[in-house]
Amino acid sequence: MSEATTPAQVLALFREAWDAGDASAYGKLFTEDATYVIFTGHALLGREQIQNNHHEVFTKWQKGKTHRRTDADNDAR
Repeated sequence: MSEATTPAQVLALFREAWDAGDASAYGKLFTEDATYVIFTGHALLGREQIQNNHHEVFTKWQKGKTHRRTDADNDAR
């Protein structure tokens, strides 16, 4: 999927990048000036910080973890 045009497609791209542990693909889903607030309340500023942070997320804390689909995901289409 190269260009997402619906909310379900955007979510699918996030899920695909996360499931692959691909911080580069995950980061590319954000604008250059994006702000991403992590669960601790700290803000990551810009695509590069989001990408760098998620590299560690994918290689340490969430290594091998995937997002699970639910019936609610199907309702978003």
